[in-house]
Amino acid sequence: MAYEDLTTWTEEDDDGEIVVNSTSVTMSAMNHDSDCQLYLDGGADIFIDTLHHYFELTVGSQQATIIPSDYWYISNSAKGYSESTSQLSLYISGTSVNGFDLGVSDYASFSDQTEASLLDYATKYYIEIVRTAAPLITVYIRTGSHTGVLKATLSGEDGGNSFRYLHLVTEH
Repeated sequence: MAYEDLTTWTEEDDDGEIVVNSTSVTMSAMNHDSDCQLYLDGGADIFIDTLHHYFELTVGSQQATIIPSDYWYISNSAKGYSESTSQLSLYISGTSVNGFDLGVSDYASFSDQTEASLLDYATKYYIEIVRTAAPLITVYIRTGSHTGVLKATLSGEDGGNSFRYLHLVTEH
């Protein structure tokens, strides 16, 4: 599996809350009054029908998590969330002392929102996001490896649109 060189992506981070190297992004406790994001401008209609993305997600603690924070996001807006454009997001939707919830939503109507509840802190989760036929997107959450034990499956619809931007971090 080839890795994206994340240092070639666009980083906007006024408060220095994200650290980007060629294969990973590390986030500190992101504040809602901050404006930070990392995204790829793929050009018009780059994500048309199919996409297949793999990444790893580890949430250190409840104190390190601001709700909601988007960790994977496709959109037609370089500035992240916009009610005027179609988009689909994978985000942390809630936390407790026992764990965190991971959700997927279209952000336009929240009608396709699904969540995986009480995932464990400090556990590396292997995320696979698949769009084989627009508008359906399926998210597989595994432990151990990308072919490891299936912890949860989430799904959502993105309106069947093509997209220009892929965001790995968005907080506004």
